[in-house]
Amino acid sequence: MSPPRRGAWPPRGFTPRPLCLRPGRGSLDFMNTEFICLELTAAELIELYRALLARVVMEGKLRREQGLEPVDPADLLLKLEVLLNLNENQSLANFRQVDDELWEHSWLDFTDEWAWFRARQEVLKKLGRTPEPALKPDELEPLVEKCYQQNFDRYVAELDMRERPATPKKKRVRHNVKREA
Repeated sequence: MSPPRRGAWPPRGFTPRPLCLRPGRGSLDFMNTEFICLELTAAELIELYRALLARVVMEGKLRREQGLEPVDPADLLLKLEVLLNLNENQSLANFRQVDDELWEHSWLDFTDEWAWFRARQEVLKKLGRTPEPALKPDELEPLVEKCYQQNFDRYVAELDMRERPATPKKKRVRHNVKREA
């Protein structure tokens, strides 16, 4: 058999037929997958891994709060762990560290919002519950910002769950007054 001549394929009169396979029945989806090559330093790969891990942690917590079943970690996350040559203990340590960082971020966001809410509450209280009709929202914001800056530590202390130092409380003095009958 002689090799095909150049330009001999497709033969004359050949019409390609589209290949249609249903998903799950031997589909050839991998043939349509685009592959991209990246060159990353180890530090960049770790950063990418930690970002994906943060997403997995957040999705897991949201699903738990919504009463949904937990999902398995993304296949990509597992591939990155293999590329980084992480063992199970290192993966768990990374998970815990990312979880702690997300909790800290959430706490800082919450305390910041709380302080802003309290500052606005105090400014409105000083103005008499509701801002005067002459006071525009543009004028209210700088007052809230000033109060927020001045009292931020006090507002955050209202939320602080750590043990506060004991402060001496004022003692009530009861006077023994005899009543005449």
